[in-house]
Amino acid sequence: MHLRSVFNKAVEEQIVDYKNNPFKNPYTNPRGFDISKYKKSKIAKVNKNKMKDLSREQLIQLKNVQNLTECQDKYLAIWWFSFYCFGVNLIDIAKLKYKDLKNGRWYYDRSKTGVSLKIGKPLLQEATEIIEKYGTGGSRND
Repeated sequence: MHLRSVFNKAVEEQIVDYKNNPFKNPYTNPRGFDISKYKKSKIAKVNKNKMKDLSREQLIQLKNVQNLTECQDKYLAIWWFSFYCFGVNLIDIAKLKYKDLKNGRWYYDRSKTGVSLKIGKPLLQEATEIIEKYGTGGSRND
């Protein structure tokens, strides 16, 4: 355990006074994160650039797009697969193998965090259909 961790634990347990913290920084709060110190303008600025969810109508329009090339169709299917898997990262989709699929669930290690999904990610029927249609580049034993 690092000295900073030990000191922070001592502050949490009120063994030492936080005012004497040699590891202070503007974001440290021994009792948890406190957003009240931020101005509303900063919060509004962050939310202003935040990506917004597509509306139901936009999703329907996207589902009904026609006259796509073979590549465009495949790329859109990959996006839909991510959507049906509750926003799974595209890197994780690229690493998907048939051997990771068991009983309607997808077992994999998340690329972003390295965390293993021990209970697996449930696969909706739509996601399974995309795998069946576009899953290539190896046998089902891969």
